[in-house]
Amino acid sequence: LDPYKYQSFSWNAAGETKRLTSGLARRVAALASEGPVRDLPPILVFLSTVDSTVQAPAVIDSLLGRLAPDGHELVLFDVNRFSMVQPLLVADPAPLTRRLMTQGTLPFALTLVTNRPDSLQALERRVPAQGGTVTERPLGLSWPAHVFSLSHVALPFPPDDPLYGYAAERTSRHVQLGRIEVRGENGVLNVPGWMLTRQRSNPFHAYMLERIESFLAAAP
Repeated sequence: LDPYKYQSFSWNAAGETKRLTSGLARRVAALASEGPVRDLPPILVFLSTVDSTVQAPAVIDSLLGRLAPDGHELVLFDVNRFSMVQPLLVADPAPLTRRLMTQGTLPFALTLVTNRPDSLQALERRVPAQGGTVTERPLGLSWPAHVFSLSHVALPFPPDDPLYGYAAERTSRHVQLGRIEVRGENGVLNVPGWMLTRQRSNPFHAYMLERIESFLAAAP
């Protein structure tokens, strides 16, 4: 069904990744015990506030929060705040984003890509490292009406990606995972429901590319 993703779990690779990331976390923690970690290249992180693989608080507690303010930045993609979507959420990441936006002492700049409850139009709220005035600007992009959040696998892919994009040109050559819409009885399809509902492309992909290019241009 998905030619670019394993249908089974690679146990050995998972073990190697676990050992690598755990070791790095211990080393960063040991360095941070002597003060904020310095002399790292600027780090730009893009992260969905809801992510079944990478937890946003861990990115802050284990890495960004331990660094000296040397040009690092975290860009968080909020859930769709349009009021019709809210009753369906299991948990709302608003407490986390609210705390981060008002903390005022973060050693990294923070950007939240969000929208207001009465609109699908996306906007950027940004607070500089070490606190300061929160700036806001519209992005000229909007949430698709049927999308309630991003996902771990969605960030790198544009909406017109032939396989994963929800705005891809229709084709009969292969299953379009980003466009598939099926209805029927439980237990009939031989794929789990999450494969059909998980968001696989990023409505804000153009914004992400813009941020990467400006970040690289400003790097020393």
